Amino acid sequence: MPPIKWIIQRIWFPSFNLQCHLNLGLNRGNAMCRWRIRIESQSRSKIVQIRTVDMNLPIHENNCTGSYIKAYDGQYNSAPLLKTWCDDSTIFSTGAYVIVEFHGGHVSSRGFALSFHEVDMFSHKCKSGEIQKIDVTQTPLVVTIPDEDAFRKGNEDCQWLFTSNKMYSKVVVELDEWVINSPDDFCNQSYISFHDGDGSESLEILKYCHSDQPFHKLVTSSDMLYIHLHGNWSRAATKLPSITLKLHSTKIKNPVVDCHTSLQTTVVGDTPSFIVYPTGDLTTEEELCPLQLWSKDRSKTVRVDIVGSSEGNVSCQDYLQAYNDLGDVEEIQYTCLYDKPAYMNPHRMQIQNTTNDGRVVLKAYTVGRPCDGITLEKWAENDKKKSLEILGIKDSYVNNGYCKYLLMSEQEDEKIKLFVNGSFYDDDNVDTECEKDFVALYDGDNEKSPMIAKWCGGSVPDGFHSTGQQMLVIFKSDHQGRQHKNNYDLQYIAYKEMCSRFTIPLNATSSKQNLSSPGFPDYYPPDSLCSWSIRPSSENHYIVFQLLKTHLGPHCRSLLTAYQSNEDSEHSTIDRACEDETPTLKSSAGAMEIEFRSDSFWNVGGFLAEFWEEPIPEPKSEPKSEPEYETNPKSEPNSEPRVDSVEDKPKGGCVKVTVYSIYVYCLLTLFHYFS
Repeated sequence: MPPIKWIIQRIWFPSFNLQCHLNLGLNRGNAMCRWRIRIESQSRSKIVQIRTVDMNLPIHENNCTGSYIKAYDGQYNSAPLLKTWCDDSTIFSTGAYVIVEFHGGHVSSRGFALSFHEVDMFSHKCKSGEIQKIDVTQTPLVVTIPDEDAFRKGNEDCQWLFTSNKMYSKVVVELDEWVINSPDDFCNQSYISFHDGDGSESLEILKYCHSDQPFHKLVTSSDMLYIHLHGNWSRAATKLPSITLKLHSTKIKNPVVDCHTSLQTTVVGDTPSFIVYPTGDLTTEEELCPLQLWSKDRSKTVRVDIVGSSEGNVSCQDYLQAYNDLGDVEEIQYTCLYDKPAYMNPHRMQIQNTTNDGRVVLKAYTVGRPCDGITLEKWAENDKKKSLEILGIKDSYVNNGYCKYLLMSEQEDEKIKLFVNGSFYDDDNVDTECEKDFVALYDGDNEKSPMIAKWCGGSVPDGFHSTGQQMLVIFKSDHQGRQHKNNYDLQYIAYKEMCSRFTIPLNATSSKQNLSSPGFPDYYPPDSLCSWSIRPSSENHYIVFQLLKTHLGPHCRSLLTAYQSNEDSEHSTIDRACEDETPTLKSSAGAMEIEFRSDSFWNVGGFLAEFWEEPIPEPKSEPKSEPEYETNPKSEPNSEPRVDSVEDKPKGGCVKVTVYSIYVYCLLTLFHYFS
């Protein structure tokens, strides 16, 4: 065994984003590696967290006896053993040092990868039945929850209360990591909830359990945030959840000083932020400080959903005094979506007050521009797909909507292709007559252009394209709002014909050359007609065209045809190929014409072929054959020719004579033989 080398890894504060891949290569058998990980600051309030990023070790029936990893809680491997593992795990030290050892068995493997960073000593602990009180007044905290023991025990309730002692302060949470790869029934029995107050009876901000990242930022109305992690963890989980939060406190703008100069401002994006409004003490008669929400992207619309209220369940009514700007303002009217109110305004929104005396939970994020009947121009690019946020809203669409998008390409020889992914409407709400809510595509810049397609429910075929540089996309809805599928997506791209209107000449040589359909192997454009004329170097050569790969769609709707080129007459067909056929085609002499036709769909694949020329073999001259038997010129017409012996007579009565008379003699002999 080779001598063991120590590898010291240090962690500098803050280092919660630091990752170190301990081993990613192919590990030879009977390997032994050791690492010492330490926190550089030597702070007593910091500990080391190690998480499995990737694991590919051979596991035996008796588990972790061949190849495995060990972690020791100290500077040397004589320290207490934290754990021995060979699968996904999360390990915490009790101090500033951790020793990690890898023991490789006799079977080689791809190995493993671990990540490590420092965390606060209290951050991972889950004390069942107790609420951990944590002060975030002085310094920001990084909290990673939960610890592995909480999961392995089966059922655990972890509770934290984060507080701030600053006057006019509130707690802000930023989500740094959210990893849940769990069974389908995870949400039935496990969740994490955030509350605006000191316990579970306080106003609930969010209750969540899904794998998608739930929020970017979460802001309370006061100096307390209660977090409750309820677990009914399954041992069959493929990977333990990992949740990392960044917490800090911030001062509430003092409304006594000047509310307008001390305006609260929050930048929102595609990932929602949850904000409890208003902040501060509601028992005083002081003026509430407005909240301004805005998007860095001016093409986006700010949307605010009311998802919680201190007055009880949220219903579809007006909760906010929301305006479109600070100066000459116009009040924003709510829209009822999912039986809850939503407020929308391009680029920014100012919230001045609530319509009741309580607090509300705002879910603020950005969406596309609303439907207002104005044609929005969208430029398509040749090498990049773009998404079309057709309805301006991710999970539903507005009432009385009239969206118009004009997709355009910059080049005259380009066309527009529209990709449709997913199902647009809920199957239960299909408008079969396409009168109330529908999407229509037009082959031009207005509704008088020829219609490409129109649909109003269910799955939509993928393959819409224009014949020119422009495509108009129109969406209309009636006064009754509906929801659409979350996985629905529209993407568009510009593309060129790729096939010339004229036949493309190609010169063949004895070396092999490649020829393929446009875009091979990714796709070939619809309604294309491509022609090539492969010419030999001389009249004494012919063309060999060998298909290597073909994927031309079903039922021969897309077709490859080879023709023999004839100067004085029409071309004659050599052969055809479609679907997955790969024949080898040859011309008799002269040029070979290749024609590729595609149907109206945007297909994946096409064809790949090789072609070359070969010399035409020279005809072999046949030597004059001498007669092997004499004939009797004086014999009667019906008489049998004379032969030297009966044994020399061939079967059927034919006598082998000169080449030029064999046909006549055979007929006469057969007639005489059977008569």
